[in-house]
Amino acid sequence: MLARRAADTILACRNAVKGEAAAAQMTAAAPGATVSVVRLDLASLDSVRAAAAEILAGHQRLDPLINNAGLMWPAYGTTAEGFELQFGTNHLGYFAL
Repeated sequence: MLARRAADTILACRNAVKGEAAAAQMTAAAPGATVSVVRLDLASLDSVRAAAAEILAGHQRLDPLINNAGLMWPAYGTTAEGFELQFGTNHLGYFAL
């Protein structure tokens, strides 16, 4: 809906191939829409920094930010920085972004 209303839409995706496929579907449904894909892995603060820098380089502002990702009861693991995976992804990654 945002793309149909002429919003510059950024898909921040861990999997760039799936992100590009989603962007293609969006532009097919909303001809003339501006949809870009930025690689973002919320479980890596380095990835969050890189994605934020890429977004800032191409846009003067970001509004609104719609977060629609997260982990629920994953097997125990840690982020690249050593935080528990669910906490690091669902809280620290979003906060850093």
